[in-house]
Amino acid sequence: RSIFCVHLIQDLLSLGGYYNINKDENIRINVPGTVSKKNWTAVLPLSLEEMLSMPINNEIMEINLKTDRI
Repeated sequence: RSIFCVHLIQDLLSLGGYYNINKDENIRINVPGTVSKKNWTAVLPLSLEEMLSMPINNEIMEINLKTDRI
C-alpha cells in the first residue's frame, strides 16, 4: 500500500472520452533530442471549469473511495 497515488490527467480525461490518448500528439510532452518551447508542455482540450463539471468525476471519486485513496 502506498501513501501517494499519482494519476495522469490525460488518463482521467480519457475515461470519459474527452481526450484521445491513442493520438501521439495528444500525449507527447517531449521530443527526445530536440530543443523546443513546446517540450515539457501539455495543452488540455478543456478548461478547468469544464473539467470540474464533467460527469466522469463521480466515477473517479468512486474508484478512489473503493481503493481507499481518499
